[in-house]
Amino acid sequence: GIVLPLVGVVLEGKGNPDGPENERLLGAAQSDLKEGILSALQLHGGSDPAEALRYGWPVYTAVRFSSPADVAAVLPQIRTPRFLVDAYDPKAPGGTGRVIEGEILRAVRTELARRPHGALWLAGGLNPETVGPAVTMWQPELIDASSGLEMEPGKKDPLKMKQFFAAIDAETKRK
Repeated sequence: GIVLPLVGVVLEGKGNPDGPENERLLGAAQSDLKEGILSALQLHGGSDPAEALRYGWPVYTAVRFSSPADVAAVLPQIRTPRFLVDAYDPKAPGGTGRVIEGEILRAVRTELARRPHGALWLAGGLNPETVGPAVTMWQPELIDASSGLEMEPGKKDPLKMKQFFAAIDAETKRK
């Protein structure tokens, strides 16, 4: 069968609303990473992007750019080999169902072209209706979807999951 890597999604840094409890959970996730229970950590917080590697590798940051100028200012500071671009929301670190604005993704592409390595990892508003066009338009190396595949918070909808993968399959077969 297919083996999927387990990724620990954690909130750290200044974006951390739960303080000590999230720090405890981050420590547990780091231990799980070191022991091989988790394959990677996905950081959703406010830490300095250049400091993300202090949590151990493999780790990658989820970044939410508010504008093309924000992309130009922040992306060059990110030192992880990969990062996930998610939709910006001033009140939530992810899972909002918002789609990333095209001008922001164009700015990400421009900055990626200046780096010696890297590829677009994409999140933000991906669901069975939006994933096909997003794959065609932005050609991400990886996509991350969650809330767009749920029947209720925290519970995936099997039909949406099937439709999601069918939409990806249909787009990749067209090429």
